[in-house]
Amino acid sequence: MLDDFKELRYFMYKTTAELQRFRQLVVNAVLATDIMDKELKVLRNNRWEKAFSGDVLEESYSDKTNRKATIVVRLCFCVFAMKKTMFTAFWVSNIRFLTYYAIVD
Repeated sequence: MLDDFKELRYFMYKTTAELQRFRQLVVNAVLATDIMDKELKVLRNNRWEKAFSGDVLEESYSDKTNRKATIVVRLCFCVFAMKKTMFTAFWVSNIRFLTYYAIVD
């Protein structure tokens, strides 16, 4: 990593464990926005089923809670990405219509 951002990194994380967690969050955020990949969709659906199916799994309460929280955060990123894309597509596709009514009014 570049020394140019050493001070910024110091404020974001101080230990190797925090660095790994931060990196994991960034990677999850980027992957969550890839809504067109069919393989990722299958993986997301499988994780959702595992977390929310109600089946009793041999794992700690902390692991269950972390899995559910991660899935919900990923879903929020995905929804945001879709909303942003849809919103932009709406404005681009309707710009002539909107411009016409702006001029007429």
